[in-house]
Amino acid sequence: MTNKKWLSISEDEKDITVIEEKTDEWGSITSKKCEFIKSETGDFHKITITYSMKGLWELEKEIADNKFSQIEIPDGGLMLDDPGSPQLPQEGLFIALPDNYDELEISVVETESKVYKLKSDLIPVPKPTRDATLIVEKGEIYDKDEFYPGVLYKNFGVNKIGNVKTLHLMIYPVQYNPKAQTIEVYSKIVLEIKYKEKEDETSKKFRGYPVKKRKKRVPRMFRDSLLNLENI
Repeated sequence: MTNKKWLSISEDEKDITVIEEKTDEWGSITSKKCEFIKSETGDFHKITITYSMKGLWELEKEIADNKFSQIEIPDGGLMLDDPGSPQLPQEGLFIALPDNYDELEISVVETESKVYKLKSDLIPVPKPTRDATLIVEKGEIYDKDEFYPGVLYKNFGVNKIGNVKTLHLMIYPVQYNPKAQTIEVYSKIVLEIKYKEKEDETSKKFRGYPVKKRKKRVPRMFRDSLLNLENI
């Protein structure tokens, strides 16, 4: 049995608004805006990423006579790596960097959030099984009076997408306190990414001359989601 409610987040409202009947996502739910500031003095270049969210689903589920709440963001993923831990939404960010980036720094510079009380414990990540049986058991985290996972992002490092160096971050916009049975929903997270550019021998030799940029080749599936691509 599953009941579904929409939790609407608005700047004009102090609290999260519960909408009992909602049949669609009303367009895009999350947005990722990117602003690039280039240093002309050899200091740090700066990328500002603004992640914002309009709302999310609250589902009430009954599994083996146990009632659970579940939180989902349309088109977002779920934290499923650690069986027994709370199943929370997550969303990946991909940020293009120049080939010669150096001294990468990442920080959270601004947030907006609201707290919401759940009716039941948040559903745990199920144990892996060989059949269709769903086994959910609460882990030690559920005894703690603190927000989980306790961080708003995780850095998965820099890899290449096509021929473009790309920083992969995972955003955790919902934090869960098991003891208080509350979630803190971040409707806005602003990240600041700073880096310098290393100067190799070729760059030094042609310093002051116009530089022809290398053609960027990115798989089609990443072209709309790769932030900062036009600035490298």
